[in-house]
Amino acid sequence: MEYSQIAFDVADRVATITLDRPDRLNAFTNQMMYELIDAFDRADRDDEVRAVVVTGRGRGFCAGADLGEGADTFSRGGSDIQTAAGVPRDGGGLVSLRIFRSLKPVIGAINGPAVGVGITMTLPMDVRLASESARIGFVFARRGIVPEAASSWFLPRLVGIQQAAEWVFTGRVFSAEEALAGRLVRSVHPPDELLPAAYALAAEIADNTASVSVALSRQMLWRMLGANHPMVAHRADSRGILYRGRSADTREGVASFLEKRPPEFPDRISADLPGAVTRARGGGPCRPAPSTLLLAIMSGFERRGRWNVPKRMTTFALFGGGVVDLRYADFTSPEVEIHSYSIMGGQTILVPPEVNVDLRGIGVMGTFDQTISGEGTPGAPHVRIRGFSLWGSVGVKRKKRRPHNALESG
Repeated sequence: MEYSQIAFDVADRVATITLDRPDRLNAFTNQMMYELIDAFDRADRDDEVRAVVVTGRGRGFCAGADLGEGADTFSRGGSDIQTAAGVPRDGGGLVSLRIFRSLKPVIGAINGPAVGVGITMTLPMDVRLASESARIGFVFARRGIVPEAASSWFLPRLVGIQQAAEWVFTGRVFSAEEALAGRLVRSVHPPDELLPAAYALAAEIADNTASVSVALSRQMLWRMLGANHPMVAHRADSRGILYRGRSADTREGVASFLEKRPPEFPDRISADLPGAVTRARGGGPCRPAPSTLLLAIMSGFERRGRWNVPKRMTTFALFGGGVVDLRYADFTSPEVEIHSYSIMGGQTILVPPEVNVDLRGIGVMGTFDQTISGEGTPGAPHVRIRGFSLWGSVGVKRKKRRPHNALESG
């Protein structure tokens, strides 16, 4: 993709994404949304990029949504991407979700005014530094709208519910010093020292750490914010220690420490992340995929991890079994129709909470089990199940979805 509203540069193993509409104080647009998502895809694909710094061109970071359409700016929703129900998805939210999934640490260098989406897009960034000239505001209530970019999830987790409520309810614009006192930013710098401080932090990560370990650690820290018990973290920790403990990175890390020399970690995210991540996940809708047929005859099939799920899928097991795990897949539609047939075999299908499912299962001298992750929780899907069994069983299990990270997908 060619960029017209951002700039993307790589130097010294650090990617810099610069919001590049200085004449409009880098105001956010639908086009900027697409470009930012593509830039994070690009950074994730490049093994030489170890960290990402995001800043703004000119005297502003981002003045929020471009209000060029006046009073009708928000009348058509947040972007040109719609759900199956016809609801426009929030563009800032698509960017935030993409940053949340980043495999590289993200550092926000807030060089000037950052209001509305200009500040909420920074919340899924790992560290935020601000210039003394920065002015920040969650101004949504003063514009007659509500917080966006998933900030109602991120902001209270970063600064606490009391501070989040005060800033959101008043909608006031406040100084970098108040942001520092409220723990929204890590540090405040003179304008000409902001980017050097951000790059110094990025270099400390790039020069001293293993990229795969940082990618996994980033996902563990963020995703554990939604865990309901430390046991979830313990499971992820245990798998991570086992997996990474056998890696070439670990051997190099220990050897370099004992030999008192800088480490040269050999593993790469593209090849050595659990599940072998081969492509960066975008923040927009997936390209439609054709109907899928999964077939097992006197053998088994298994489909897990990240893959494009079509709107309609058929699974068939004859003298064999199958597992279809949809919890971590990319969906072409928020609604999916699944036809499953088992003859002297068994199937298990796991479904995530954000997808509506029309499931039809038939078992003849076999079994069919449906596990619905998140059923009965806020935001859980509408699930319609029609099952038939002849000399076999059709089972339905409901359980809450476990927070996912790459360590749990094995």
